Amino acid sequence: LITGVSGFVGTSVAEHLTKNTDYEVFGSDLYKPTEGFTNVKYVYGDLRQRNHVDALIGFAKPDVIVHFAAQARVEPSLVDPVGTYRSNVDATINIMEACLKHQVGRLIYASSETIYGEADRYPEKEHYHFRPDNAYAASKAACDILVSNCHGLKSVVVRSAMGYGPRSPPNQVVTKFMLKAIDGKGLLFPDGPVRHPTRDMNYIGNFVEGVRLILEHPDVTGIFNIGSGEEIDMLSLAEKIISIVGNGEIVYDHNFKYRPGEEGKRTWLDITKAKITMGYEPKIKVDEGLQRTYKWLIKGGRELYRW
Repeated sequence: LITGVSGFVGTSVAEHLTKNTDYEVFGSDLYKPTEGFTNVKYVYGDLRQRNHVDALIGFAKPDVIVHFAAQARVEPSLVDPVGTYRSNVDATINIMEACLKHQVGRLIYASSETIYGEADRYPEKEHYHFRPDNAYAASKAACDILVSNCHGLKSVVVRSAMGYGPRSPPNQVVTKFMLKAIDGKGLLFPDGPVRHPTRDMNYIGNFVEGVRLILEHPDVTGIFNIGSGEEIDMLSLAEKIISIVGNGEIVYDHNFKYRPGEEGKRTWLDITKAKITMGYEPKIKVDEGLQRTYKWLIKGGRELYRW
């Protein structure tokens, strides 16, 4: 059972599982997917509703739940932190309770690199302390702790880097930069000396491979970073995108400022544990991933997914 099956990550995982495995796949979401698959059994409903979750899991009887459903952006969490907690924490608690009741074999929970916040050293390892600095990150950290410490629940917590690639929404930084560059618009950056934030940018195909490996190792439990194993600063990312697109430009604007707390913020996950335990290896590096994303956009994805 994949929750959040209509989203960027959920759709990508559903596509891979239905095309490359023999799993029977159920998909849960509030909304119908832009791109559905005939061999996925879709069920629509609100995971914040305890009775719905209980009925869903009782009906699907999954061996494994892959839980992607979430309010997955920082900006809305700043405006509506309580709504973010309800979407993320309440829904996850409902799923945990139903897992225990219906004896689900394993819960794979998609956590986030944002839970680490500012680390003392990099790359960030799984045992590092949490330092979430916004409501979204705090909600993911809460779920991370709850799932990891639920007695009687066999679980895997996947701390994901920032994903990008085909189907990524227009508010995701790679897609946003590419759409602006395609349209010949400027990519805004602060003027003057500034420490540009970095991200561990992981192509969606790498993440899907990580999920596949977890599913193929049924005895694996615990917490794993799944990322690219590299970091790139936002200015360098923008320069790469402009080079690939062949359009757009960097614009330094003295009125443009990074979001509070973003300047100098680094994200870089240590993926050693996943490599050793499951053989995870992010094969698609950033240059190839950006090329693939651009080709998808200009071949029709730009219009299909510009919601």
